This record gives sequence, C-alpha cells and structure tokens, in this order.
Amino acid sequence: MPELAPTGARKPPSVEAGTPRSSAPEAAAGCCLGSSASGLKEGLGWAWSSFPSARDLPGMNKSEMADEALFLLLHNEMVSGLYRAAEQGDGENGRCISKLENMGFRVGQGLIERFTKDTARFKDELDIMKFICKDFWTTVFKKQIDNLRTNHQGIYVLQDNKFRLLTQMSAGKQYLEHAPKYLAFTCGLIRGALSNLGIKSIVTAEVSTMPACKFQVMIQKI
Repeated sequence: MPELAPTGARKPPSVEAGTPRSSAPEAAAGCCLGSSASGLKEGLGWAWSSFPSARDLPGMNKSEMADEALFLLLHNEMVSGLYRAAEQGDGENGRCISKLENMGFRVGQGLIERFTKDTARFKDELDIMKFICKDFWTTVFKKQIDNLRTNHQGIYVLQDNKFRLLTQMSAGKQYLEHAPKYLAFTCGLIRGALSNLGIKSIVTAEVSTMPACKFQVMIQKI
C-alpha cells in the first residue's frame, strides 16, 4: 500500500498539527436481554436516536449520559448474543462479523442523515472524511479521531488511541483475539455514514495493542 501522509487539515482533532479535525427503559431492557438480532438492532436504534448532536455535547445532562451507557451495554449484549446463538447452533461464527457490520451500516446511514441535515455542502472527499473524524466521531464516541492519514489516492487511516468500545477490555494484548467482533459494528457504522454521503467504501479495522485501533477506509470509485 502506498505510504500514507498526514492530511493538511484543520488542526483539531489531531494530536499533532496537520491532521483533521429514554422514554421507555423497560422496552430497551427487553431488547438488550432478547436473543433476537432484530430486537437488538431496534434497541440500538432507540439508543442512538436520543443521542445529542456534536454541538450539544458540552451541556450533556444525566439523561444523555445514561443513553451513552445504554448504547455501550446494548453493543456488548448484541455481540455476545450473536456469538452465543452461533455456539448453540443457530448460526455460524463466520457470519457473526458480517451481521454486526450490516447492523452498523444501517445505523450509520440513519445517524449521518440526522447529523448533516443542517450542515453546509462538503467540498470534497477529504472534507467528508474530516467531518467523520471530528463531528461524527465526537457525537458517537465522545472524542475525536486522534489521527487521520491518507495517500490521496482513496485510502484513509483513522486512528483512535482509546477506542471507546475497547476500553472496557484489558489493555495490552491479553484479549486481542476478541477485538474483531467489537470493531465490526463500527466498521459498518463508518461505511453506512459514507454511503449516505455518496461514497462507496470498504472499511476494515486493525488492533495491535488495545484500546488503540486503526480503521482503514478504501474508497471505491464508481
């Protein structure tokens, strides 16, 4: 792969210059505990629908913080539920990653539509990626991407040094083999968001030491 260079973007959100910038708790609990993948997806949709936009984050109240905690619980239950069903003979382990990615894709499509409804038109592909790294990531994971690199040929690498869905797992390499199933949903989330912005892509994730991870986005020219 060609060498990736830091983007010449606005300083935030990088750590170095040159990179970019519920109303029914019982129902949600039912989704969380259910074994149905569709039920879990509905629960995730409910949690996401109540998330604040990025500009509202500084004034987050206890209810919004509870919504964030609910999403983390729902995500963990979704992952464990799918793999538990596969172990019981209701599916194949190889298909679990694909199911998680597809769920993330649908949620990403819905979220980006909401987050960009009052946003000015993006100038180009790089401008869209900066929005994903800053506004989108801040709203979803309460922090910006730490580093964005590109080869200016359709490949982008988004680095999160403390990825929220991995922080509850042991730091280091102890549970490294379990990391992919906790990254699949977010790969779909990115792909779905880009899809609704007119960009077809392939998104993969890489982890060497948790909780840091890298998401590689390969743009597919139509």
